[in-house]
Amino acid sequence: ELSGLSSSAQGKNDNAGLECGIALFYEILRYINAETRQFPPSCQFLTSCVQILGQELVQRDPRQTGNILDLLLAQRGRADLLAPLFQPNTCPDQFVHMYRVTAEVAMKEGPTLAFSVLTKFNISSWLESYSPSSSEQTQLLTHISQGLTMCGPKPTQDDEVLVEVYRHHFRQLVNFQYPAHYNDALLFLIGATDNGTLIPGSLTDFCQLLGPREQPEKCRLGLQLIQETAQLLASHYLDKRTSTEQSVYSLIDFDHHELLEDAGGS
Repeated sequence: ELSGLSSSAQGKNDNAGLECGIALFYEILRYINAETRQFPPSCQFLTSCVQILGQELVQRDPRQTGNILDLLLAQRGRADLLAPLFQPNTCPDQFVHMYRVTAEVAMKEGPTLAFSVLTKFNISSWLESYSPSSSEQTQLLTHISQGLTMCGPKPTQDDEVLVEVYRHHFRQLVNFQYPAHYNDALLFLIGATDNGTLIPGSLTDFCQLLGPREQPEKCRLGLQLIQETAQLLASHYLDKRTSTEQSVYSLIDFDHHELLEDAGGS
């Protein structure tokens, strides 16, 4: 019956059937709880119904993407059912907002659920297919940078999985239409270094995007941008040196100092 409803709603472009199927999905989902899970046959039946309706109808309706995310983050006990249905790329105009919401959950409640949700965001596909505005791209870079900062310079073992996702997203976004996001990324790295929140590896990621260090002639930066970068760094660290009695190097902990030296060869 459910398969027939799904086929009818899809094949005939039946809006009424689609709305009915989606409403039925949410209604059945309500009955999957601690009580019904104690009865495997009933739970299996309800789960099968939710999976069929979710995959055939809900997942294919972009209007449901935000609802699924809200339920997923609010009802952790149903994450196994809802996570496969969350496809943020089907709702590109809400992509940045959904990323922000997920990153905020990671900041407040840890990586357990946020990791599985963040891996659903295909940054490259969103950039290429949706062609977001520069402001949307900048907002996304801000959320990614905040996520990296949240993990800190010495992330816990649990947070390391989040770090890898954020670093991957950081590389994809900064590399898109390079060097469009070069300045914003550089300012983030400078600020994270000053605050002692620089994630190990993020500076190396940034430097590797400049081009192969074995072939400096293939640097992706133009002469003007190189000069502007040199002026920015010189001005920034001159201000740091003259505004504190400490040396500039003492403001960077040992691990970051090593990282800066290593990245300098990139």
